[in-house]
Amino acid sequence: HYDCAHVIIAIRSVIAGAIVVRELCHRSGSKNCEYLELDLEVISSISKFAQGIVERGIALRLLINNAGVLAPPVGKKTQDALDSALSVNFLGPFLLTHLLMPQLLHF
Repeated sequence: HYDCAHVIIAIRSVIAGAIVVRELCHRSGSKNCEYLELDLEVISSISKFAQGIVERGIALRLLINNAGVLAPPVGKKTQDALDSALSVNFLGPFLLTHLLMPQLLHF
């Protein structure tokens, strides 16, 4: 059991989030898992996610930026695909880390 850790999964899809959290809790035996919606392509989503963490007073011990986009989605123009990849792979995680820095430095 890993009941000492509280894991928050940031995920774009609410349906996928519920599935991932259920599986994580099942495999770890912990009940301290949750998901929060986050789309790293959308600045307002990043701000809302970070604000929710701050407002709840959650002190973060670890932040893993694991999102990534490799191939452009079907039907996206080249510039759109580049913008999407840049947002998800660099700008979004950079902004998220910046906004959560006070919570990370709390420890």
